[in-house]
Amino acid sequence: MFNLKLNCATRRYRAGGRRRLRFRWAVIALVGIVVCSCSRGTEESRGIEAALDRMPGVHQVSTDFDTNFSTVVVLAGDASAEQTKAVIEVFRDRIAAASGLQRRRIDIEIRWGEQPSSFKAGRDGLAAAPDRAVQWHTLSHAFPEDEVAWTYKWDSYCCDDFGPGDLIAKGHNGIGHISLKPLDANDFRAVSETYRRLIREFPELAGAEWEVGAWGRKSGFLRMDNRYPSELEFSVWQRLNEDQTLPHSVHMVTRSEPRSYPTRPHVSEQLQSSNFDDAKLLAEKHLPIVAELGPAAVDYLATSRDSLASSDPDRSLRITIGDCQYRDRPPSPAEQPLVERYGKC
Repeated sequence: MFNLKLNCATRRYRAGGRRRLRFRWAVIALVGIVVCSCSRGTEESRGIEAALDRMPGVHQVSTDFDTNFSTVVVLAGDASAEQTKAVIEVFRDRIAAASGLQRRRIDIEIRWGEQPSSFKAGRDGLAAAPDRAVQWHTLSHAFPEDEVAWTYKWDSYCCDDFGPGDLIAKGHNGIGHISLKPLDANDFRAVSETYRRLIREFPELAGAEWEVGAWGRKSGFLRMDNRYPSELEFSVWQRLNEDQTLPHSVHMVTRSEPRSYPTRPHVSEQLQSSNFDDAKLLAEKHLPIVAELGPAAVDYLATSRDSLASSDPDRSLRITIGDCQYRDRPPSPAEQPLVERYGKC
């Protein structure tokens, strides 16, 4: 009986050993495939970098493997529009032929050497990217002292300490996202003048997601959703910025952004003062102006300097004009009279 148990145990041990051995070889094989794939991808990336580096109009090329396979091309100062287009075309064709990069997110960014302007496209945008790059070349030359950043069908995972995070997507609507920061971005008049020049000289670019201005406590911007501003929007922007009796910046957004809750045009005003009473005064003065953007609903936010543009009811006032208020919290005592006056539910 003892021998029978021993033999059974021995067979189980041997069978378990064989299973462990097969598992070990499977892991080794999988690692080999991954290493081979990574090696092939690295080899192909070096080939792409070398091919682009030899092209006329190219000053410098670099590649990077992170969440994306990213290629950055710095153009020579005299690079032509056709040379810029050719760079994107060669990159597109090389990527299509690179078997080791087919499952990776990829992007290419083209830059000027001494200017902050750039054009970036992701895999989904490579078919039309050569023509978009030509348009960016023309636009950046028209605004040589300003930063012109054009993003076309690009996405990437945002990484944190715990690994890949949310997928960030940009420039998937219309002809892409164009951010233009005038040299004097702190002057609201420069924002209006830039848009008016775009309307005159680049009517074909109206379909972009536009952002003209700059981020910052003392800076403002005007974003548009696949169109240029109307005269009414220019007027509202002008009046909100002109009245600096309570110094503040204006962030005016008429585009809809992908979020989990309903999206509406919105205007945010951030004071240089930390006094909440100043936010109340600013809201009282400017809500009638913002209401002119109706009849569609508009979200308005007036914040003190230390609120970081949040909707903290002790530091800011948040009012929805022409519609129901957001239900994440009840209106504060300071907001309630304004909600009754401008809200509609």
